[in-house]
Parts: sequence; C-alpha cells; structure tokens
Amino acid sequence: MRRRCKNVEPLLGALLDGELDERRAVAVRGHLRTCASCERRREELSRIVEAARGLEPLDPPDRLWAAIDARLADEEARDADRPTWWWWWQASRRPVLAGGAVLGVAALALVFHFLRAPAPPATRAASPAEAPAAPPARTTTATAAASARDRKLMPTMARPP
Repeated sequence: MRRRCKNVEPLLGALLDGELDERRAVAVRGHLRTCASCERRREELSRIVEAARGLEPLDPPDRLWAAIDARLADEEARDADRPTWWWWWQASRRPVLAGGAVLGVAALALVFHFLRAPAPPATRAASPAEAPAAPPARTTTATAAASARDRKLMPTMARPP
C-alpha cells in the first residue's frame, strides 16, 4: 500500500456518504482513477453501504432510552454538586486563558526585542600604556604673552657680564 493510499483510504466512506468538502473529494476521486486497489476498496464499501440502506431501521428498546436518560440525569446531578472553584473556572476560563495568552505573547515580544537590540559596547579597564594621551593644553592669550616675554628675556640672561 502506497503512502497516498494510507491518506485516501480513511476518506472513502466520507466520499460515499457525500461528507467530504469539494476540494478533498476531487483529490480522492483523482487518486481513485490512478490506483486500482483503492478503487476496489471503494467498490466494496459502496456495496456494503447499498446493502445497509436496504435494511429497515431498528428502534432500540424503551428500557435502553430510560437507562440513557437516567445516566444523563446522574451526570447533571454530579455537576450541580461541584465545588465553588469549579463553577468559577467554568465561568472565567476563556477570559483567563485569553489573558494568559496575551501576556505570553507580550513576554515573547519583549524577549525577542531585547535579543535583537544591539548590545552596548563592552567597557574594560585600560592599562596605563593603553590610556589615551591627554589632549594638548589650549593656549590662552595670557599664556602666549608670557611666553613671548620670556623669549625676549632669555637672550639677555644668556649673555655674560
């Protein structure tokens, strides 16, 4: 049996009963045109369905319906005796689950946002050799004037008496 046959075989009954949507029905009929074993299986099922349609309907005995009704009543009585938290959960589970889903999505969005954000540059302590040199001192007009005066005085100081 081919892999596609495994997908088609469970759908043969639904095809015969007219329960398949049009798209799947077309696909199953197309497979049946190319696969002789699935077509034989469909013919067998078709004969069984036709034979079953010829049978008269069976009405179950009245005591069966009474037993089913009693069992349903017992289940309803058990549901009525549930604890308070069960009643609260039945009334609020959809909003609680929806809120939890929203929080979960928001948490995932934050995680992905921070995972995708660029990391700040790493800072490490620099050794004195790697330390950047101090910028040159800016000269002011007073400093420039004092240095010019000192240059004028130097030649006079360098002369012997």
